[in-house]
Amino acid sequence: MVGRKEKVYVPLWRLIEVQNENGTRFSLGKIQICCPVCGTPKVGTYGTHRRKDTRLETFQCKNSECPHKKSFKTPKQFILTTSYQFKELVFNKLKAFYEDLMKDGAKNKTIAKKYGISKSQVSALRLEIEAAIDKLNGLDSLVLEP
Repeated sequence: MVGRKEKVYVPLWRLIEVQNENGTRFSLGKIQICCPVCGTPKVGTYGTHRRKDTRLETFQCKNSECPHKKSFKTPKQFILTTSYQFKELVFNKLKAFYEDLMKDGAKNKTIAKKYGISKSQVSALRLEIEAAIDKLNGLDSLVLEP
């Protein structure tokens, strides 16, 4: 048999971290990287690109049937934070996290175990959320009866 063996692409996973205004980082877990156009997990790394003072990892879709290739010569290149899927996953994860924190009234230990973060991070996030709500419209206005 002539030719190069077909490369097997394993699914890529990356850690999601959120940074607040104070510079404190909170881990939200890992997500699988998929092409923003076709949604396939058949993605490979494609080096790094410079952004301000740092470098961001770049990815490239390796699906030969990606719709992006109909209009362009090269496969779709993207970074993790600009893809639609990343934003959707982060929004859904934060929404579920905030609901667990505020709506259901779960304990810090339970939430920390569910999301794989420390109890102190959960406590810090709870304080951040309460401060943001208080700044916007005040926590007192949310309570109907004292």
